[in-house]
Amino acid sequence: MTAQAWGLAAGVTDAASFPVYAAGVRWFGRKPGRVGWVMYGLFYAYIAAAQASAGATWSNLITVTEAAGCVWIAVLSVRHGEDDLTRRPGDGWWMLPARNPVMALCFGWLLAACAVWPLVAPATRLWLIVSVDGLATWQVVRYAARHGGESPGSWGLYALGCALSAGAVTQPWPSILYLYPVAGTVFGTSVLCALWSHAQDVREVRPRGRHERVRA
Repeated sequence: MTAQAWGLAAGVTDAASFPVYAAGVRWFGRKPGRVGWVMYGLFYAYIAAAQASAGATWSNLITVTEAAGCVWIAVLSVRHGEDDLTRRPGDGWWMLPARNPVMALCFGWLLAACAVWPLVAPATRLWLIVSVDGLATWQVVRYAARHGGESPGSWGLYALGCALSAGAVTQPWPSILYLYPVAGTVFGTSVLCALWSHAQDVREVRPRGRHERVRA
């Protein structure tokens, strides 16, 4: 396959992950982790807007697609999801960082990455994307391991899309351009592993049925 074919396959696979996720929320009771998805939505929307303001057109299409999908799931997560972006009765919004300092640090880094984005070289921007993606995925992995809720089909498509995108890189290995495909594949696979771990935990603590014999 040519690099263009690999890139097209990766883009279509990644774009398909968002409707799959939304279908899981609508029909299968999936509950997205709010912290991770709000981070994804904010950051990719900012990147897409920054590149558009710099004059990017067709080259910005995949970023716009990613931003639209992440914002879509972020909105769904606010309404249908779970995690620590909710307030306790009587709490103000200013109490959220004190209740979850790790979340506050993650959003602080996201804001810092957005602030320096216009000032740094393209290679550094790749590192910024991976670092913010990594922090957001860490939040999703923690949530998935504790509560499940995430869509395995969607994350599987995302991991596959990232793996396919490595075929679109025309420079020889090692190259900085392989950073995002490799990192994305690892991130997607880590969420799948967290979901599998949660499923195993649920299976182990499942109560015995009425007709199951209790061993002495």
